[in-house]
This record gives sequence, C-alpha cells and structure tokens, in this order.
Amino acid sequence: MLKTPIIKNLRNEGLNMKSKKTGLILMITLFLLSILIASAVPITINFLSLHNDWDKVWKKEYDYQEGTKETTKPKKPANEYVDYFFGDSLFKNDSFYEKNNTITYNGDWSQVKKTTVVNKDLICWKNDFQSKQLILFKINNNTIVKGLEINIKPLFNNFSSVTPPTVKVQFIKPIKARNNVSSSSIYKGTYYSFDEISTDSVLKTFAFPMQPILLSATTNNETTTGTFNYEVNINFKVNNELQLIQTEQKVVVVDKNVKVDNYGSHDVKDFGYESMIFSHNSQKFISKNWDSRTLAPTCNNDDLVIINNPSFDWNGYHYLDERYWFLKDDNVKGYEKWVRDCVDSLNMSYGYFTDFGLPYLKMIIQNHEENPNDLKSIEILNNQKGLEDLISNPNLSLQLSFEIFDKFVDFFKNSNYTKIYIPAIIRNNFNIALYYSSKNYPLINNRSPLPQVIFHNRFIDGKGFLTREAKVFYNDIFPKYLNQLAKHINNKIDSGEYLNFKGEPLKFFFSFDETKYEVNKFVWDIVQKEKLDNLFGSHVYAGWEYKVQNRSDQISTRLIDNWDELTLNPLPFLAWDNGKKIKEIINQRKTRGLITRFYSTWGEYPGSYLGSNPAESYWGPLLARSVNANGWHKFQLDGFRNDISLDNEDTSAVYEPGDAYQLYPGSGDGPNLSLRLVNFIESIKTVWKLNQLQKEGKFVVSDLLKNIKLTKNANQNTPYKWNLNYWNWTSLEKMNLKKDLRVSEQTEFVKIFIYEYTRNNLVVN
Repeated sequence: MLKTPIIKNLRNEGLNMKSKKTGLILMITLFLLSILIASAVPITINFLSLHNDWDKVWKKEYDYQEGTKETTKPKKPANEYVDYFFGDSLFKNDSFYEKNNTITYNGDWSQVKKTTVVNKDLICWKNDFQSKQLILFKINNNTIVKGLEINIKPLFNNFSSVTPPTVKVQFIKPIKARNNVSSSSIYKGTYYSFDEISTDSVLKTFAFPMQPILLSATTNNETTTGTFNYEVNINFKVNNELQLIQTEQKVVVVDKNVKVDNYGSHDVKDFGYESMIFSHNSQKFISKNWDSRTLAPTCNNDDLVIINNPSFDWNGYHYLDERYWFLKDDNVKGYEKWVRDCVDSLNMSYGYFTDFGLPYLKMIIQNHEENPNDLKSIEILNNQKGLEDLISNPNLSLQLSFEIFDKFVDFFKNSNYTKIYIPAIIRNNFNIALYYSSKNYPLINNRSPLPQVIFHNRFIDGKGFLTREAKVFYNDIFPKYLNQLAKHINNKIDSGEYLNFKGEPLKFFFSFDETKYEVNKFVWDIVQKEKLDNLFGSHVYAGWEYKVQNRSDQISTRLIDNWDELTLNPLPFLAWDNGKKIKEIINQRKTRGLITRFYSTWGEYPGSYLGSNPAESYWGPLLARSVNANGWHKFQLDGFRNDISLDNEDTSAVYEPGDAYQLYPGSGDGPNLSLRLVNFIESIKTVWKLNQLQKEGKFVVSDLLKNIKLTKNANQNTPYKWNLNYWNWTSLEKMNLKKDLRVSEQTEFVKIFIYEYTRNNLVVN
C-alpha cells in the first residue's frame, strides 16, 4: 500500500538536469537527420524526423496538469473531505511520480482543485457511445478515505414504455509504469497513470489525491429518443463515518442513427470485420469487434499457476496437448470468450513459442521408417544445416495439421469476420515450431519430452534482411506449405464451411509484420509463383524497416503497385508535403480497389505511455479520414509486455506499457478497456457520423478535417481541458485562423463541433 503521498510540483524540480549519454546520442542523430531532410537529395523519411530535439518533445508532451486559471470553487464543496469536477475523456488526469514513498504530482495542484464544475449532458445518437470523466479529489491530501463505492440510479420509472440507454459509472484504475527513457524532462523511476477502466464497484482505499471515474452511455437501434436523468451516488468512509456525494447526469438520445453500413467510399468498416492472427506478447489472442462483441480469452487454473510462478519464464510454456474450446456466453451481451487450450507444465522442454504459422497451423515432421537416427537429426535441427538435413532426409516429410486452424477460422467466421490474416514472416527473432510425429511418438496427447521440436535460428538478421536459413525455408519448404494450405482452404470453401456471414468465401491474406520491402517482395514472389488462383491477398505493415524514398519509382513499386492492403505508420508518410502526397497515393490505390490504412504502434509519436496523449487515440481515425484512408488500426490490443493483471509487474526489457496497447486482461469475465481505447471507439463513431452528415449535404468533411494533421506542437498544457471549453467558438472560419494546433486541440475541436451540431440541430426541446 502506498503511504500518504506528499504532493509536489514536478515542473519546478529537476527539469534542467543534463541529458544522459543515450539521450545525447539520439539528439545528435536526429540533428543529422534534420540536415539530410533539408537537402535537395531524395532521402528516406525517418520516423523521428519531425522532431530534432527529443528532450524538448518529451518536456512538452509529458502531461502537465493545470486547472482553469483565476477561477474558484463554489464556497461550499460537495463534501468536507472530497470534492469533484468533470473533465473530458480525451485527457489524462494524472501523472504521479513515486520515489521513497513520496508521490510527486506533475502539475499545479492548487489550480486543479479550483476547476469549475461544468456538468455537460451526454448527447448520443442511436448506435452510439459517449463518455466523460468525473474526477474526485481530496480537499486535504492527508485524509484517509476508505471503501469508495459508486452506483448510478435512474430518476425515471416508466421502464415498460421506454428503452433507456445503457449508462455506467466505472473507476479508472492507476497503472504502474517504470520509465527507462533517457530524458531530462522526465525522471527515470516509477510512475502512476490512470488508464484501466475497472469493473469493480468498490475501491478499498483512495490511495492518490484524485480518483477519476468514467461516465458512459451506450445506445442501440432500440433505444428510445428523449432525455434520461440519472443520480450518481458516491459513498466512502472517513474516520469510520459514512460519507455521501450525489450528483446528477443527463443523457440525451436524439433521433439520428449512426449508420455503420452506409458511409460511402471513405469508410472505416474494416475496424469491425478483420481478424489479425499475429500472436501477442503475452501469448494470447485478443481482438476487438467495435460494433458487436469482444473476443477474449480466459485462463484456467493451470495457466494461472504457471504465470504466477516466477521460476517459469512466461515465454517458456510448452504445448503438449493443443486442444481449444470456443465458447459463447449467451448470458452476457457484448463479448464472447475464447477459452485457451490446456497448458501442461510437466515434462516441459524449455523453449519458446512459434510465431510463423502459429499453433493454428502445426507443421509436422512425419517419420515414415521409425529410424532412431532420424529422430536424432531432428533434435539437432539448430545446427547450420538443420533445415537442409530435414529436406534431404527421405524418411521424413512435412505436413500441415489443420485441426486447430479450422476451429480458429470457424470461431471468427461465427463472429462475423470476413478476413483472416496469416503471418508470412515475422520481423523479430521468433522461432518456427516443427512437430515430430511417428508411430512410437504420436503427436496428439504425447507426453514425451519431444512432442514439439524448436528451430531457434533467426529468419531475419540484425540488419533486417533474410538469413541463410530463411532462404532455405522459403525456397524449399514454403511452397509445400502454400499448396497444402491452398488445397485445404479451397476444399473448405467448396464444402461451404469457409463462408462468411454474407454467404461469400472468407478472404485470406498473408501479412508482413514491419519487415523490409525487399523481404516482403522475396516471399510474395514465391506465393505468386505457385499460381494459386489469387486465393491469397497481400497485407503489409509498412513500419520502421519499410523504407520509401519520396520519388516516383519507389512510391510506385512500394506503395501503389504491389500490395492489396497497406497499413502505414503515419510519421514518415504524412510528413511528405503535409500529407498531400500520401493523399494522392491513397486515392490512386482506391481507384484500383486497394485498401490503405494507418496504424499506431508502440513508441511512435505521441510516444510511449508516460508521454502519450490520450487524445491521440481519438485523433488517429480522424487523421486517417482526413486523407481519405480506409481506416486506422491500433497495432496491438493486449496489455503490458507481461500479463499485468496476474503478476502486477513487468519484467521485460521495456518497463512501461506501450501507447498502442489498449486492453487489460481484467478479472476473467473479459478484458478491461483502457481510457485510450474508449477514445478510439468514440472516434470511429464520430467518423461514421461525419460521413453520414456529408452524405446528407450538411457539410463537407474535408473542410472540417483539413486541420487534422501531424504537428510539432506536442504541448498539452491548457487551462481548458477539464471543462470541455477548449473553444469558445465552433466556426470553421475561426478554426482555420489557428496555426500548428496541438493534437488535443485538433481533436477537441472536431468533438465539440459534432456535440454542438447535434445539440443545436437534433435535440428536441
């Protein structure tokens, strides 16, 4: 438990420290990049090229907190111990630094506590989701508050004649992160930041000076139009005496439907109907379907024992009996469970999971002659000629098992997914799992030490190019893999098993994970040589290894001509001509029926978690829409590098959750959302609203979104963010007078514009 925190103003302490050596090297590197960018020679745009002073970016980006200047709270607070105000879900209400049991607040705490209470209505269309924050704070930071409990009660009783919106109040839990970034602007050390949307209705202790609560309203087609009033009750104890704070929340539902299936050519529908089957860092698969259900795993007791046992490396589970059960919970709407296979820790051969092919496509080495020497050769597959020995051995053959793959596809097909993405190659040093099977060593239910044989060598070297082993695999083994997979998929389509909810064949893509163009082209050429009747499409994450020079030949081959679906890291490409060039590229791809998206990945601007701007999650889909892209993809949805809900610590090389991670494992009933994912979902709804209003001739979306762009202004310091009063205007003309707007300013303007448009034009008084 944290000791009573001491509140300090971090902004005034220690920010003039000299940069560490690594920070200096990075700054020099960025400076040299800026010189290159200024030259006339075509060069590759690097992700960090927008910022030639990393330290200043961190200093601005780090979420300094202010209240509204020169305002005072009402004379009588809500309670003598605890008071509150309201704030936008776009903003973090925290940045706490811990050292020697002392909590330092990054901001002007005296001003924050003076923030005026502005309780705006939640205004929803049908099929909508809207939220805001209620921020509790201690009047005296040393007050011990226990048993914090929240509930919400409708102030109407005509339930038989109306279908009200679903309204929730949920605690936002603090997440512990250890900063390891070399920067004089942010101390190395332990930080706390409120991000996880909890399902708990009671908090044992009020550990920090403030405690944010998320108020949200969800509507569907059946929700009744009108105004609904709710009472929010907050109970807690001080000195063992029960205390109560009450406030009201009004939810207004307008007679306007967010039409997910009717948004023209500039759509983001793929957010809801894709299935990425890359395994995640915690070796679980979590996917989010934005409009119908969440797909999530639960762990059985055997899993928990292994995960909680520090003597086991979390990467070191060994699958002995790979059985999957796929269950639907008909009693709980909004999510489905994917119950993982059993993990047996006995007889564990210490090794690592596969990423190529994943457990869904098991690559089985079949021994036809039961020669002991063949088994020995498999055991030493790690040697320099391991794959060559396998290929040349006449007693061994390679076969694919589709038992798990079929269940996987069936599960997502039943969840209304239309696309399945299979990894073609993985950038990192993951391994290939080759399963050994023979008469004496059957694959299924095998309890011997060698049911799975691991090939450890890398397929991509430190410079990002294919290794010798990779070329052997792709030239000699991959064609067999392709043909067996294609035959299986075609048979399943012909039998009607691989059809989507529309009765059409499922689409399968080979996906490339942030690898070099040269690597992607080498592997994709092999796929095309097999002449598989265009059964497989191509999908590329154009990330940090994917270099493209701003010249016509490379733009044509690497961005326009080759890939069916292209998901771009925004930084290097939106930097070209302030986004005009990439908009032209996207439009060219659209004329050919090709899909182009952007994605947010860990470590990119606005950066890692401590410096991240929650508004970026809302800003991303708006940015994609502003250049007519097909959508914005959050690269990963899982929690920390490690499973934070189980071990509460992250022991990996990266000591903080990435900005791209959107879900937390939760309590077992399903994953908990993050505050950033809440903003992401709201933004997708906003894009659909904008498209719909444009189709109805209300306004031109491009006019509203032309100021949504990359910016060097990462500064989040603003006195308005608590009250949703970012702007005292809603006209496009005044918006266009602003220069170099912050990400949060760009985002908040669009959010307020839609809010005011709905309130002024659609609300029936």
